[in-house]
Amino acid sequence: MPARTEPSVVRILLVEDHALVREGVRLLLGRESDLKVVGEAADARSALALAERLRPDLAVLDLGLPDAHGTDLARQLLRRHPSLRVIILSVQGNAELLKQALAAGVSGYVLKANASDELLRAVRAAVAGRTYLCPELCSAMFANYQRLMEAPCGSGLRELSERERGVLGLIAEGRSTKEIAAALALSAKTIETHRLRIMKKLDAHSVAELTKHAIRIGLTSL
Repeated sequence: MPARTEPSVVRILLVEDHALVREGVRLLLGRESDLKVVGEAADARSALALAERLRPDLAVLDLGLPDAHGTDLARQLLRRHPSLRVIILSVQGNAELLKQALAAGVSGYVLKANASDELLRAVRAAVAGRTYLCPELCSAMFANYQRLMEAPCGSGLRELSERERGVLGLIAEGRSTKEIAAALALSAKTIETHRLRIMKKLDAHSVAELTKHAIRIGLTSL
């Protein structure tokens, strides 16, 4: 009689700076017999070290880590471990954040408000080599695309690069130059250069005007 083959277990690295959230996600994933959280980290530095040591199959990342933005961590992890699958689990969700995450190479994006219903679906999809996006973010992405296409050609919105759109979104959220530089792993001088270029392209003369543009194209919901 042939030996029974045990189902393979998906080894997961959980990166979240709030202990209570980490515990909840660990319990949620632990209910599944083929999923196992093998490591937990509260910051990007620890996450990179654990990924190197544990070689997980999948990482679940929060965006708001104390020492890095989640998409930047995702990019670093995937550069070092190309076979790793990454899912973003965050309270934040808009079209620009989704674009940044997809550009970084993530396999899924789930809002924390829907984690109990959708995180497992995202994990299953990622393990199968598919991408999973929660419905709210798909709707936001589509709405953003519509707004951009409807924008007057002379408005300057279509002229913004992906990086400039990311900087604009963070400016609209009230982030300082220093905070934006840290989030995007750029120098403060580079962020200032981006800001001046954005203002010129949009013919904006204040942060308030930049924020109005950001709201218009869905970079922020403020």
